[in-house]
Amino acid sequence: MALGSTASAAPEPTSHAGARPRRASADPRPEQPDVTRADPNPFRRTLALVIFAASGVVAFGAASAQAPDGATEADSVRLEEIVPALVGSELGATRVGPAPAPGTERRVTRDEVLRALAAAGRDARGLVIPRSVSVRRSLRTLDAATLEALLRPAVARALAPCELVDLRGPTRLELGTSPPEIEPEIALPLRESGSVSGMVRIREAGREQRVAVRATVRCPAPAVSAGARVRVIVRVGPVLASASGVARQPGRVGDVIRVTNEATRAALLARVVDGETVEVVR
Repeated sequence: MALGSTASAAPEPTSHAGARPRRASADPRPEQPDVTRADPNPFRRTLALVIFAASGVVAFGAASAQAPDGATEADSVRLEEIVPALVGSELGATRVGPAPAPGTERRVTRDEVLRALAAAGRDARGLVIPRSVSVRRSLRTLDAATLEALLRPAVARALAPCELVDLRGPTRLELGTSPPEIEPEIALPLRESGSVSGMVRIREAGREQRVAVRATVRCPAPAVSAGARVRVIVRVGPVLASASGVARQPGRVGDVIRVTNEATRAALLARVVDGETVEVVR
């Protein structure tokens, strides 16, 4: 399956270089003005004819253009996808409109192209623009190994300071060719080594998918163990008060854990400061 943007075109027959045959009177389509002949500037007229010959697009009917191998698809349609002779040029990079979602296509009309050029302050004279072009965004199928390699960096960052040992997810997934945004949805913080399940949100080119994953992690030892006696501190403005308490769950420095005040039996949430101290946050 070819990646990148594709479009289809059938060039209009020509009787000789730079000239188009007259249509028979029975042709119901209105005659389209030839902007290349209307331009009095001979250099621009010659340039337009070169573009017309090189691009293989016509002023009437559906046109098609194949993006060059290795082209990166974006979230928008560029002028070079409508006029292939402009590939790699500054003018060709002009944004024409939004791209279709991966695996779908949409038609881009000449009027849409002209409006985009006008909005960008570009001169459309000398360009032969097709009446419409069908632009498609391709899909690629990722196997389990490729998908794991795509998801692993984002999942590993989300699980820190625990170390990601193994990651399992779907065996295959279809994505577009634009770089995706990966957002893990895993309950944090993790306090113990073992397995954890969650979801990963994948966004690309206006489309979003959520896939289930299961991770095996190795977590560093907690600074505070469940059942350990700790010093509970609370700050009220410039005043610092402390009391004895008991940790009800393990935690590393920076984790928020449940603790109990030994004197009042009140349940509190406190952030681990070190192996012997926690500070009340609520």
